Amino acid sequence: MSNNEISKEEVDQYDRQIRLWGIEAQNRLRNANVLIIGMGGFGAEVTKNIVLAGINSIVLMDDKNVTMVDGSCQFLIDITKDIGRNRAECSVSRTKLLNPNVKVSFIAETIKNLSNDYLKKFDVICATTGSQEDITRLDETCRENGTVLFFGCVQGTFAYYFIDAGSHEYTKKTIKNQETTYSEDVQEFPKFSDVLETRNPSTLLIKALDFITGVKKPILMEFGVACAVIGGIVAQEIIKAISKKDPLYNNFFVFDSQGDGSGQFYKVLKEKYPCQKFD
Repeated sequence: MSNNEISKEEVDQYDRQIRLWGIEAQNRLRNANVLIIGMGGFGAEVTKNIVLAGINSIVLMDDKNVTMVDGSCQFLIDITKDIGRNRAECSVSRTKLLNPNVKVSFIAETIKNLSNDYLKKFDVICATTGSQEDITRLDETCRENGTVLFFGCVQGTFAYYFIDAGSHEYTKKTIKNQETTYSEDVQEFPKFSDVLETRNPSTLLIKALDFITGVKKPILMEFGVACAVIGGIVAQEIIKAISKKDPLYNNFFVFDSQGDGSGQFYKVLKEKYPCQKFD
């Protein structure tokens, strides 16, 4: 994390946010560095939300070029001009327009080629694409570096994400007898490799796990609704992970916009009873 004090101008810009979660949390955001892997519709949604929140810097990463399919939900590119160009590079200019105070750059790279030294500089990494092997290795590296990892995917109307925040320290708010007290607390999260070993009767969860373990390339185009929902929730959790203001939701979330539009949170553990469902 960087060590930059929030300026007077930024205090004015983020006034509503500061009223919500305080100057200390906003200053943590101001010093946070984030890597987004995969600049499809899902990656664009996450990028938009955390850049508007006021982080220090963001690196957009993708090794793929823009195609006509990206025009359905990737709003950070210009589909009339960017066909055939790198998706991350094309997303930089519109991302900068969202918040000039945030440093924005890109790399055209794959997960396999990312070195440990390069990954160390990020506080949060959000991967919206990657094989089981890629994410398992990335998660191990994030664990070593103390970096929070979010991994998710959108396949048509279906979407999911997973969090490995290691030991997430946060401020716990307790209200008792009309009195509010605050205390420090910690959430412990299992590794990605541990989550892959769990099984649960929920068809949605199994469907998500099957995608993680079996799909190396998207087989369906991203639907905008699924991208917006999952991207908004992931961005919210990234903000909480950085600000340490609140506990994170449970580490697994699945969403299918074809049904009633509801999602399901799961607390996936390594213990004897490996999964608890939360609506």
